[in-house]
Amino acid sequence: MLSLLFSLLSAFFQAAAVDTMNRRHFVTLCTSALALATANPRALARPRGALHRYARARLVDSKGQPIHARKLAVDRCYVFFYPYAGTPCYLIRLGVLTQGETLAMSDGTPYDWQGGVGPDGTVVAFSAICSHLMTHPTRKISFINYHADADELSGRQNVISCCAHGSVFDPARGAKVVSGPATQPLTAIALEHEKASDELFAVGTYGGETYRDFFRAFKRDLREEFGRRGATREIHDDTVVRPIEDYTKQAIRC
Repeated sequence: MLSLLFSLLSAFFQAAAVDTMNRRHFVTLCTSALALATANPRALARPRGALHRYARARLVDSKGQPIHARKLAVDRCYVFFYPYAGTPCYLIRLGVLTQGETLAMSDGTPYDWQGGVGPDGTVVAFSAICSHLMTHPTRKISFINYHADADELSGRQNVISCCAHGSVFDPARGAKVVSGPATQPLTAIALEHEKASDELFAVGTYGGETYRDFFRAFKRDLREEFGRRGATREIHDDTVVRPIEDYTKQAIRC
């Protein structure tokens, strides 16, 4: 919005040699743009790489009951699917404090990760699709996993490591890249926490997304697990959360 306003002002001043009617037209456009920005101040302040909002989805257990942030086991990794039926995510109540971070996508576009939510601000969620070559957990096996104790790739605790190609991410800092070939953090899932009910909701994403490439690269595998076009169905209501060991048969450690 701000760039639009500047563009209109620039065009107005460049129109000095144009007739009065055209200049009046530019003034009208600029006034309208300024009024819109005044009515919605966030339009001026919104940073690049801001929240990509999807449908608000409630996190529930296998019986359809709401997930409560306080009842999540600390340092246990859970799986749910969002914003599409075939895009896996990790939900973790970390045993360490989180902090907001200004991060960047692979093209340099910055975005602000807001940190964890919940009673102690340690509940986080990220896409479980590696930002390097889209390694992801399946029902049979997962090469990308959360490690509360030290992993062999980085020697660090509380990291998400992809054993396929060696990328390591720090979930307490927005899943920023700690080591390996990945060029951007894991896509962050924006969570909302309702204090009164202690319920959790997924509302969108922060950071770079690889969903289009993911659906194209794994079309056959996704069709086998989710049915024809099932994986690309956008989540609009509830999404089931389950421990990683209840979803995938073998979680590889590295």
